[in-house]
Amino acid sequence: MDIPLRTPIEFSPTGFLPPMRSYAQNYEDVMLRRAFPEIKNGFYVDVGAIDPRRDSTTRYFYESGWRGINIEPAEQYLKLHEAARPEDVNLGVACGARNGVGTLHVIPDTGLSTMVPEYADGAKAAGHVISEVAEVRVVRLESII
Repeated sequence: MDIPLRTPIEFSPTGFLPPMRSYAQNYEDVMLRRAFPEIKNGFYVDVGAIDPRRDSTTRYFYESGWRGINIEPAEQYLKLHEAARPEDVNLGVACGARNGVGTLHVIPDTGLSTMVPEYADGAKAAGHVISEVAEVRVVRLESII
């Protein structure tokens, strides 16, 4: 039987799970589905959510009836979440150890956006473009959930 690469057949404690399409970069959604096969309407928190369609760990779950919180400080990606995930809570903040303000270096379409200047410098040295440097609100994750 020829099975496409991103449509694995999985076994769960209750039997075989139907095939699924993975949207995540490294099949994280497949692993989470295997870990929680019985949960039909779960809740997620996606910190650094980026694009709600491409390389999204939570897209499969949203399409399966789950709802959650998407935390994305880059305005361009937050707008995508607001359009694609109207039933989620979409927050345009960053998470950190302390509440305050931080500098976000946006490296588009990579998942590399960062508030760590050395990481931004490394991405730039590797040939990535920093499209925006913006001041963003930073909150502790515990204050959100």
